[in-house]
Amino acid sequence: LILDTGVHNRKEVEAIVNAPFLEDIPQTAKVMTDAHEVVVRARGLDALSESFRILRTNLGFMVSQTEERKVITLTSFNIGAGKTFISINLAASLVQTEKKIVLLDLDLRKGKFLLNKRLDQLVAELKERYDYIIVDNVPIGLVADATVVNRITDLTLFIVRVGKIDRRQLPELVRLYQEHKLNNMAVVLNGTEKG
Repeated sequence: LILDTGVHNRKEVEAIVNAPFLEDIPQTAKVMTDAHEVVVRARGLDALSESFRILRTNLGFMVSQTEERKVITLTSFNIGAGKTFISINLAASLVQTEKKIVLLDLDLRKGKFLLNKRLDQLVAELKERYDYIIVDNVPIGLVADATVVNRITDLTLFIVRVGKIDRRQLPELVRLYQEHKLNNMAVVLNGTEKG
């Protein structure tokens, strides 16, 4: 008997993880084509455009709780969770509301740049010019210093990918949340089946 210990839906995540759950992003054929493709449409009625609008709205509730939450960092346990895809499409969705957005790819896997003060200076300058800075960060399970970026982060979106994460990893997500390892962490479930 093969036991399926994968995560399949929002209920399975919410049953264990007590961090805020922002949205589930549906799996579609479009997503399979290119992780760097913008698929959200301003007035799109498709499931993807709608789910990014909901994500944007729910993010707005979290952001409005404090006056200065400009830096939104996306991370995950492993590669292939869809951080880049969600970063790009969240940025596109925010642009549709006439916000000025800059996207930083810090998924470098070489932490030396991240450790020095130039990153802090860069972010401080970007905060002056943009409404939001979206940071595509390195997966937390891949390098020990994935939490280094936390010092510049106002809000962390932890991306959980259906079929890419084991339910037995969820208590680790709870620990990260409860120990405040990642600033203002919320969960986004990627690759769900929308009926």
